[in-house]
Amino acid sequence: GHADFAETSREGNIVRYTVKPDGADLSEIAIVYDEAIGLPVKQEFFSIENGERTLHFTVEMIGFTVEPDADVFAIPGEFRKISMEEMSRTTNK
Repeated sequence: GHADFAETSREGNIVRYTVKPDGADLSEIAIVYDEAIGLPVKQEFFSIENGERTLHFTVEMIGFTVEPDADVFAIPGEFRKISMEEMSRTTNK
């Protein structure tokens, strides 16, 4: 659906937005966007009742790095190379 975005503040690479979804007058989302990495790094979801905002939950990305950890791509020690014939026997059971 559609939502109205309004920039509420800016500090260096960090831009804060307030988002008001269409048809959801009793809710609001605060988004923190890091221009340096090109991603939102925090979202806060609020309900609004009697003019008072109540935070319901927060989603935040911390420890972001553009360089992947090499261990993520390492083949586990218990893996071994097998022939196509052996592969066929184990998958056709």
